Amino acid sequence: MNSLLRAMAGALSMTAALWTGAIAQPAGDAPPVPRVERAGGISYVNGGAGEEARAVIDRLSPDFALRNVFSGQGGQYVVAERVTLQNTSGGEPVVIRDAGPILMISLPPGRYTMEATVGGQSQRKIVQVGSAPMRVDWRWPGA
Repeated sequence: MNSLLRAMAGALSMTAALWTGAIAQPAGDAPPVPRVERAGGISYVNGGAGEEARAVIDRLSPDFALRNVFSGQGGQYVVAERVTLQNTSGGEPVVIRDAGPILMISLPPGRYTMEATVGGQSQRKIVQVGSAPMRVDWRWPGA
């Protein structure tokens, strides 16, 4: 009898472990958790489509000088096919593909030209990065 109870308890434990593992796995369509990336000598964090991704971005936010938010006319988040960033005093431009909906960039103080493209429509902005973090909102009427 004891061996039967031990076998049943073991089977229940195995079932519970398998069930817990299945629940703990992220959904296949869940957006990836943002991570710090580097391009052209700058660091950036890109993402924010889901709650977990936005929480990660919010935690990292104090470390980044520039926060860009890309949205459509109704305020819904969009992803830019391409963002180009260049210091106005020269240097090589940095290109980030599939940027957003939130793109945080660590930059030294200075003046920068940014161009972002969504749905084939490009917008250009000049940003002045200082010592305090700043936010730039981008909105595409046709998106």
